[in-house]
Amino acid sequence: VGTTRLREDTDIQFELKGYPNPVRQEHTLELSLRHSEKVDIYLEDLYGRIIKVVESAKGYSPGEHFIKFDTKDLIPGLYRILVKTSSEVSGYSIVKVE
Repeated sequence: VGTTRLREDTDIQFELKGYPNPVRQEHTLELSLRHSEKVDIYLEDLYGRIIKVVESAKGYSPGEHFIKFDTKDLIPGLYRILVKTSSEVSGYSIVKVE
């Protein structure tokens, strides 16, 4: 896995990526923050319903963070990881397989 670096010439306050995808039992979210932030991380279904709260208003310092969470209890299908800070919202899709 490569290192995620925030570019200095953008307004982006964080970057994220996740692996593996597709996922079976555990997913790792790599979060790079420019500043200290309180972060909410949710797993949603295709209808936007929150399936799992991974983190709720957890404080993170600037830099790279690796957040692992269990996906064993999910049924196979498409899900969305949503990451929120005080200034930004971003996300990506994951596929759960058996």
